[in-house]
Amino acid sequence: MSETRTRWPVVFTLTGAGIVCALQVGKAAIAVPLLRPDLNLSLSFAAWIISAYALLGACAGLAIGIAVARSNPRAVAISGLAVIGIASCLGAAAPGGIWLLIARMIEGCGFIPAVIAVPTLIRAVSSPRDSDSVMSLWSAYFPIGMFIILLAGPWIAAGGWRLLWLGNGVLSLLYAGLLMLVAPRVVPAQRQPETPQHSAFDNARDVLRLRGPVLLAASFCLYTFNYHAIVGLMPTLLTGGIGLSIFAAGALVALTIFINALGSLSAGPLNRIGCPPWLLLAISFALMGIASFGIFSPTAPAVLIAAAACVSLGFSGVIPGAVYVSLPGYAPRPELLSVMLGVIVQASTIGQFMGPAALGGWADRLGWSSAPIMFAVIGVVGLLLSLGLRGSTAVAQRP
Repeated sequence: MSETRTRWPVVFTLTGAGIVCALQVGKAAIAVPLLRPDLNLSLSFAAWIISAYALLGACAGLAIGIAVARSNPRAVAISGLAVIGIASCLGAAAPGGIWLLIARMIEGCGFIPAVIAVPTLIRAVSSPRDSDSVMSLWSAYFPIGMFIILLAGPWIAAGGWRLLWLGNGVLSLLYAGLLMLVAPRVVPAQRQPETPQHSAFDNARDVLRLRGPVLLAASFCLYTFNYHAIVGLMPTLLTGGIGLSIFAAGALVALTIFINALGSLSAGPLNRIGCPPWLLLAISFALMGIASFGIFSPTAPAVLIAAAACVSLGFSGVIPGAVYVSLPGYAPRPELLSVMLGVIVQASTIGQFMGPAALGGWADRLGWSSAPIMFAVIGVVGLLLSLGLRGSTAVAQRP
């Protein structure tokens, strides 16, 4: 049950847990140019190092969401960060690519449960009147974390990519300790005495029958495919294809992610003034496809590539915000929110898992200049999903 007044310091601290999780994704993107020569990796294999983080969520996000709905979200969030920290420290000792790939998969085993559990904790310390604001803030955790790591990462990685892995591991463990002090204790809705009990099958079936959440999840999948493909391999494109330093490449990519974070934060205010989610998604997907022609132009200077990436990631940044802001309105029962979040995370991590690997394989075989074909298709499919979302309606929550 939400409290009368929003406990903003706790909300910010919990959002910080998501930011720490996002750092782990960004560290791989900035380290790829360093990893490849040190561990003798191909571009395709290095792209899998980025994607492996999302493997668990891509396979079992819905199942994890159901489990979190029946578990202690506080314990799930704390243990998730602890798993991330331990795996990152193990990855710092990797003698080769396979070891590092396995360590990244283990990191994902902490990341996915944590980012499903934390929104439940945030809603527990938030007033209903602040719901749009807190969920919009939470939706920005990922670009904020990526922005921080892409600015700070190159400086830390100057001491070697292993230092970057070790530092992130220690930070995750420390943040797990912080959550032990500040995270609220929440009784899962499924365990509350006044809540009728439903089986895991009932919950999964009821969520998958809802048109709105399914379309939102599919849209999020396309968004994360685009986001992680561009952010994950743009440093490699800028350093290898254009000849920028890793510091300059990190700064340019960080700029695009900062714009993306602003897009995420704008979703709450836009929702309050009456902008429907389907329209925000439609505009975002259209610009996403168009901007890809500038990002991967073989003759474009770095400034134009960065500007096109800002358009793509900036406008599409409203997608996660719109999804997280509108999702609670589709939950007919309180415990279904965690299940819905599981569906969203599963869909988003499928995109995260496939995006860098697909773009890396495409660029290896067909060259960077042909990549806009892939992103134009994504834009068209996303536009169709957005139009489908137009006819869906939220539901009144019941016990």
